[in-house]
Amino acid sequence: MPYGGRGRGDAPDIAHPWLSLEVKDGATLPAWLLDALDQAERAATADQLPVAVLHRAGDRHDHALVVLRLADFVAWFGTAQGVPCGKVLITCAPVTNNEKSC
Repeated sequence: MPYGGRGRGDAPDIAHPWLSLEVKDGATLPAWLLDALDQAERAATADQLPVAVLHRAGDRHDHALVVLRLADFVAWFGTAQGVPCGKVLITCAPVTNNEKSC
């Protein structure tokens, strides 16, 4: 069942003014992917956004995937206050109840 409880491709998981967000939740992520992001984080200076670019051999480079931590994305690009992220609320303000902070 999709994260938002709807049919595949019907609508994004999260309503957002400028993003079409699809949330995938799993018990684990591939170690090589986490290692790539860890490497980007270690190499980043304070004024750089750590990003891992994932390119599949044979594919066009402009079809590569960009992976970064959600907290880093929100810190750099912001978020619409009160935009739900699946079962939690993405916000950069102090949180209460079941909300989680970036």
